[in-house]
Amino acid sequence: MANATAAGSGVDPLAPEVRAQRVASWGPVPDRAVHLGHALAARFTTVTGERPERSVRTFAEAEARPATIPGSRLDGGARDALARIAAVHTGDDARRAYSLGKSWPDLFAARGTELERACDAVVRPRTEAELEGALAWCVEHDVAVVPVGGGTSVTGGLEPIGRTAAQPVVALDVTGLATCLDIDHVSGVATFQAGVRGPDLERALGSFGLTLGHVPQSFEYSTLGGWIATRSAGQQSLRYGKMEAMTAALRLASPAGVLDVDHLPAHGAGGDLRELVLGSEGTLGIVTRATMRVRRRPDAVRFAAYLFGSFDDARDAARRLVQRGDIKPAMVRVSDAAETAFNVGSSVPKVLAGRLGRGVAQLMGARGGALVLVLSTGTVAEARATERLVDRHMGSLGGRALGGMPAKAWYHGRFRQPYARDVMMDAGLLVDTLETSVSWSRLPALHLQVRAALEGAFGAGRCVVGAHLSHLYHDGASAYFTFLAAPTAERELEEWRAAKRAVHAAIARCGGSASHQHGVGTMHADLYASTVPRLGMEAFRGVQERLDPTNACNPGKLLELPADGQRTVNAVRPVPGAGALDPEGAQRDGS
Repeated sequence: MANATAAGSGVDPLAPEVRAQRVASWGPVPDRAVHLGHALAARFTTVTGERPERSVRTFAEAEARPATIPGSRLDGGARDALARIAAVHTGDDARRAYSLGKSWPDLFAARGTELERACDAVVRPRTEAELEGALAWCVEHDVAVVPVGGGTSVTGGLEPIGRTAAQPVVALDVTGLATCLDIDHVSGVATFQAGVRGPDLERALGSFGLTLGHVPQSFEYSTLGGWIATRSAGQQSLRYGKMEAMTAALRLASPAGVLDVDHLPAHGAGGDLRELVLGSEGTLGIVTRATMRVRRRPDAVRFAAYLFGSFDDARDAARRLVQRGDIKPAMVRVSDAAETAFNVGSSVPKVLAGRLGRGVAQLMGARGGALVLVLSTGTVAEARATERLVDRHMGSLGGRALGGMPAKAWYHGRFRQPYARDVMMDAGLLVDTLETSVSWSRLPALHLQVRAALEGAFGAGRCVVGAHLSHLYHDGASAYFTFLAAPTAERELEEWRAAKRAVHAAIARCGGSASHQHGVGTMHADLYASTVPRLGMEAFRGVQERLDPTNACNPGKLLELPADGQRTVNAVRPVPGAGALDPEGAQRDGS
């Protein structure tokens, strides 16, 4: 079948020369995102009284005069050998573009004048045979391989780290593999190569009236392989499930060979090999294709919003809804009072015009109200029926119906926030997010302790911390925090790391996960080690050693920290020496 990217606009937003234009930003900032960023920055100053100082360049200045990078450690012979296998890019623009993701520390580093580390070459295969050949060459010649999809990692998953400081690193771009290989309409599955972007995947399915239903905030740029590698979750996971529920089969190209996990709807024959690959973040090899469970594209989307007197009330109403089991909305998003009030002060009076807008803003801001947004999808009749059931449920538990406009405004503006972050960073703000998952019984304590950790790190009244429940389950939820602060000039990274260390300790105390949807990378490796028993870590390493005996694939991530004194932009708790993490040691350190 046709290449999914080629079937779109004809412009490849993930080509090396295009990526090079947005190293220090999420991408070209739409006008509405500019207005949103200015509004949020102004709201921050109104709430805190703080006026941040900017000590690094704006993203426009950084992209006009990019940060310098070290020279490549691959000699001409090595580059020529790789070029005989697949397309190779060795210019500074390409190498810089593939050496950073889109976390706040990544973008902050890109706005500086010099990067300490960069990949030594970018390899962009066009076929699976080329990818397997490039991987085999790198393993044979002791070159580390960092798989790269859309480049949207916010956890340091793309940092060019070797097994040792002297080891060269190649970024292996998977996005040349973007073909829709097959659609099995009878079984309800579709097979794609792993480099396909979200919009192109949905475009290919949409021509048949189908959808995968996976729409994370990174949807515009992120790829199927990256979703699988990080166990990603889309905004409508309540209807479609997380990536592990969507993935029916996959192929992994590893240094030890190709691992094909065939499609079975279910089985009772031993363990599930898919689960070894899901969430492995490129440390076992590279996902090259996957068979995904697809659904009929919904005919209708219905929007609803409810205001509760407190976050406790809103949280409990949402919990009871998902635990009932007889109401099936596509999304329920629950904002706490701080997030509700902050966002209300920036936008609600415009969204809900006139007396209603002013009244809702006053109620939310003054009384600590919590906003719940709901999406119901399906046929027109199904969406309306679900909406009526949700409305009855929320009303019975004290929710005040606000109509569909707040949810519709969120839906149509949901991809602007990463662009708005670029504008806020230009104003000197530290803007970041973090997420975790936890059981319902532990959620109240985790919510309070993570908020307290961030406010303690930056100073009460000097930062804004908001949270929402982004994904709901029968037994728990994902808690997603956004924090804004005015860091001390020249100490921004130091203060960010101190705040993240405090948060990691709080999450570990409260029994939360290292990540719900963003992955581990270098940023969360210490927290991950504190949540997995030593025997479990050893078992994971045993699998890694079988599939990647020389640790060529994405070293310094997930199960280990960068070894041999390699400094990393994103690591929260740098550890000197060799990189294997000790779960018990990490737990003691974070307690």
